This record gives sequence, structure tokens and C-alpha cells, in this order.
Amino acid sequence: MNRDMVRMGKLILEIVKAIDVLQENVERLDISWSGEANTQFMLAFYEDFNKMRNITEDMLRQKKLLRNAIDEYQKAELSVREKVKEIRI
Repeated sequence: MNRDMVRMGKLILEIVKAIDVLQENVERLDISWSGEANTQFMLAFYEDFNKMRNITEDMLRQKKLLRNAIDEYQKAELSVREKVKEIRI
């Protein structure tokens, strides 16, 4: 699970970087383009952009929950191991 959590973190980081690059490119496009079509495009882009940001924030929260679950699992596993060691037959 630890490897999955680390991989998840790397993928989320890649997604965040890609979204940032997309935003930079769209902002450069906005500078060189004017008119009603640009206005509509920018409105649609930022609506989608905000959704992408919300999704990445959700993914980061999920990663944190996974980290907490892993920690709790490892604590429980250690506790069980210690209790098993205490058993004398």
C-alpha cells in the first residue's frame, strides 16, 4: 500500500503540473486573442479549470486518507504481533 500511495502522490503532482502548464498556455492565448469568441472560451476554460483544481484537491484529500489508513493498519498489525508474542502455551 505504501508503494501505491507514493505512486498516487507522484501522479497527482504530474496532474497538477499539467494543469499549471495548461493555464499558462491559455493565459498566453488570451493575451493574443480578443473578441466575443475569446470571452466565451475563457469563461468555459475557467469553469473547467476550477473543476480540475477541485478534483486535484479531492485526490490530495484521498491520498491523505490513504496515508492515515496505512498508518492505522500498521499500528494494528504491530499491536497484534506484540499480543501474539505475549501468548504462552
